[in-house]
Amino acid sequence: MIKDTESGPPLWASKGRDSMLQGTKRDSWGSKWGFILACIGSAVGMGNIWLFPARVSAYGGATFLIPYLIFVVIIGSTGVIGEMSFGRATRSGPVHAFGEATRMRFGSDKPGKLLGLIPVLGSLALAIGYSVVTGWIFKYTFQSFTGSLSQMQGVAAFDANFGATAGGNVFWQLVGMAVTVVIMAFGIGRGIEKANKVMTPLFYLLFIGLAVYLVTLPGAAEGYRYIFVLKPEGLLDPMVWVFALGQAFFSLSIAGNGTLIYGSYLGRDSDVPADAKMVALFDTLAAMLAALVIIPAMAVAGEQLNNSGPGLMFIFLPNVISRLPGGPILLVVFFLAVLFAALTSLVNLFEAPTATLQELFHLKRPAAVAVTGALGVGVGLVIDRKLFYGRSGFSGEFGHFPLLDNEVICRCGKRGCLETGASGSAVHRIFMEKLAQKRVSMLSDKYNRGEQILLEDILEALGQEDVLAIEVMETVGHTLGKAMAGLINLFNPDLIVLGGTLAVAKDYIMLPLKSAINKYSLQLVNKDTTIKLSKLGEKAGAVGACMLSRSKMLGLM
Repeated sequence: MIKDTESGPPLWASKGRDSMLQGTKRDSWGSKWGFILACIGSAVGMGNIWLFPARVSAYGGATFLIPYLIFVVIIGSTGVIGEMSFGRATRSGPVHAFGEATRMRFGSDKPGKLLGLIPVLGSLALAIGYSVVTGWIFKYTFQSFTGSLSQMQGVAAFDANFGATAGGNVFWQLVGMAVTVVIMAFGIGRGIEKANKVMTPLFYLLFIGLAVYLVTLPGAAEGYRYIFVLKPEGLLDPMVWVFALGQAFFSLSIAGNGTLIYGSYLGRDSDVPADAKMVALFDTLAAMLAALVIIPAMAVAGEQLNNSGPGLMFIFLPNVISRLPGGPILLVVFFLAVLFAALTSLVNLFEAPTATLQELFHLKRPAAVAVTGALGVGVGLVIDRKLFYGRSGFSGEFGHFPLLDNEVICRCGKRGCLETGASGSAVHRIFMEKLAQKRVSMLSDKYNRGEQILLEDILEALGQEDVLAIEVMETVGHTLGKAMAGLINLFNPDLIVLGGTLAVAKDYIMLPLKSAINKYSLQLVNKDTTIKLSKLGEKAGAVGACMLSRSKMLGLM
């Protein structure tokens, strides 16, 4: 037993030090295996199931496994042990743990606390995205039990089903979040530990059952043979090592967050190195089990594993499994096992933000869980409305519509793109052209002295109601509004949000833009369309890029 219910200070706290944890009773694990199973459950997730088999397939079986296992040993014996020990020593989440580290090293905990917020916010963002995926899995598990999933025929049917699921899955997402919140509300020992003691072993049993069954099917041997084939020349490819490192790093949950927070609930007499080895071992076994199920299943069906991510999980694999002997039962077993993996990972991702709320705002456990759960539901429902990326991921290039009759060369190398007449660079170019024509502006003297005029100068002049700046912005607004009118006629949207540099101009851009929209779009279509400025302003593009990166990292694109 490692249960430690002492109310004393963390290991690093000096006697009499004013620590928020002093004099309080911190929750803890009830047993050694409870902690290990929870850590294994947090590590075993979608990366093991929808990414690892695809990596093995893409990079030549054992050719990928060798560097992967090397990195697992290195990270498991350093990073995992380090994070567990860090959490146990500080008996707190990332914010206070990093804060104490910088206090001891530099005399101030402020830099550390700011640093500790990074993994906490990252974990929250991942948890929100993961909650969407967990909702998908709940729906597919339900469809497996009802038999509706096994009745679908062909890739097109499964593709359509996934499209409908990803396009709107509010009910099952709420179910997934409700289950997660209930588990977390019971705390560490009575909630997370007990749930992992059930779900983690069942995950392994179900996947072992699938692997054993597939051994009996003709054609599976080809899949097993491919998993363990070694192409020595492949080891010279640096990308094999890069992807192996990334897979091991992500799979073992090394980010100053998940392992750290679980380690903070450890007793002082726990054997951290031994626990870390068990976590690394079983996480690797989970990844291998997934490969031993998915790659042979593809071989039995005569298919090649060319996809990863949600496409593999929700389209290609169900299509393959449903065609195998006993397909309906196999689908139930598969998605039930995947559901257990998703829930145990989701609980871990939400734990650090929850613990941080408890530490920073002294909230009780149920209240902190309610706050993170509400964030997960609210933001998750928003991001479940997916963007359309197009075949190559470059859809939505509105700025490169060839709408203008000019000879201005766009950044893309083409002429006549909308961006050449309706963008921050267009404002600057048109303004400078008019100054060259001896038009009067409060910036004329600066221009005549040969000084550089930046876009920021023009926007500042606009704010001071410079006549020329207003005229230029009206021209740009009219051009953009005319283009938007075409989009409104085509898509009939509820809302259009204008971000980027032009959003800074506010009414100076919005008035001519709306005027052009009213002039060129159909009234029956545009009457329900709202045009708003993004509150993010110039940051909209950067934030959007971050969200796309998050989606790419989670495999949601």
